[in-house]
Amino acid sequence: TYDIASALPVTAGVSIAGGFGGAFDLASRDVVDTPTVWNVLANQKAIEYGDQLDNSLPVVVDGVRITGNGVGNIGLDTDATDPCDLELRGVVITDMQDRGLRLRNSLDPGFDVLVTNSQSSRNGADGLSGSGAFDYVVYNSSFGANFQEGLDLDGLVPETGGTATLDVSSSQFFLNRDEGLDCTLRTPPLPSTGFFSVRIRGCSFERNGLSGCLVDADFEGAMS
Repeated sequence: TYDIASALPVTAGVSIAGGFGGAFDLASRDVVDTPTVWNVLANQKAIEYGDQLDNSLPVVVDGVRITGNGVGNIGLDTDATDPCDLELRGVVITDMQDRGLRLRNSLDPGFDVLVTNSQSSRNGADGLSGSGAFDYVVYNSSFGANFQEGLDLDGLVPETGGTATLDVSSSQFFLNRDEGLDCTLRTPPLPSTGFFSVRIRGCSFERNGLSGCLVDADFEGAMS
């Protein structure tokens, strides 16, 4: 168990893995019975990640439990001016004051986000909040009892001339105060053609305060 007193700056190409015992033996790694827990202290983030070294590699977080205990601010945050690919595997984020995950991209190139076997629940805003050019794959993950949306993409934006992807499967969205999953399709940042690929399969949406699953388009700023 670790106390996180200030955001850990994690750059592209770095992998963080939890679930080790005192001997740090890979063969006996067990993320369930030997959990690695990060307690995020008041008004702090656990991680802020980006591609400061310009190596175009992903940040990988695997088998870590991040809890705000009602006082930590954000579990995982992007450097919006220099993001990179992100993989979350077996990550549990709970009880943050604000969002569990806040993903922002102010640039035109898109980046990949993979969330698998993970959870973001009981946070003071969204479980996962995304804005800008990202391609999302979410598999076997849960977003529950968040004070706003479980998964909120406002919006899903293609890079110029490219395709923005949202692929969600075998995941659960339940007891969120607003939508379980809310995705708004928005225009590319530069005047050009953009495309969308949205697939939601084998998911459950239960007892959310508003829509279970809402996918809509907001093209008011685009010329016909």
